[in-house]
Amino acid sequence: MKKIEDLNVLIVDDSVTIRKIIAANLQKLGVTKIMQAKSGDEGYQVSCSQAVDIILTDHNMSGMNGLGMVSKLRNNPKTEHIFVIAVSSEFDANLKQSYMALEVLNFIHKPFNQKEFNDAIMAYVNSSDKNGSGWERVTPSELDKLLGDGSFSVDYKEKSLEFDFGGQKLLLELKDVAEKGKMYTMIDLD
Repeated sequence: MKKIEDLNVLIVDDSVTIRKIIAANLQKLGVTKIMQAKSGDEGYQVSCSQAVDIILTDHNMSGMNGLGMVSKLRNNPKTEHIFVIAVSSEFDANLKQSYMALEVLNFIHKPFNQKEFNDAIMAYVNSSDKNGSGWERVTPSELDKLLGDGSFSVDYKEKSLEFDFGGQKLLLELKDVAEKGKMYTMIDLD
């Protein structure tokens, strides 16, 4: 289990008041390493230059919104693992689905209560995997390594696909692909 006091948390919101409220709630939980950004662009830059475990991001911000920032994070091998919690007053089914396609599985609705807030943070703290989403994901850089010289085979086995790379195998269960939405971004190996 991860330790709360070791977490590096980034708050991305264009409202200084909301950033202060979120920071105060994080401090109540014992988080001491808190960074702030006022836009998706700034949040992305901080994520690329600092160690970040969790990002709490608003959706509606001037410039790059939260969804745009998360999309950039997921397409960068340096930031693709960061656990993201979306914080907004405007979640509808379509917007939630868009975030979920980018592996954002925790949402806090504004105005939020302390229990909802704590539950979202503890989802990461109590997870055993590196990205807190409840499932391991081969990163594009790891996939690039696996593909190596291009010699691999794919076999369909009872509701799953098995990729054999010689020394390693990658098993994708089709139900997981359907439930988790977008798992991989196509990468150019040239």
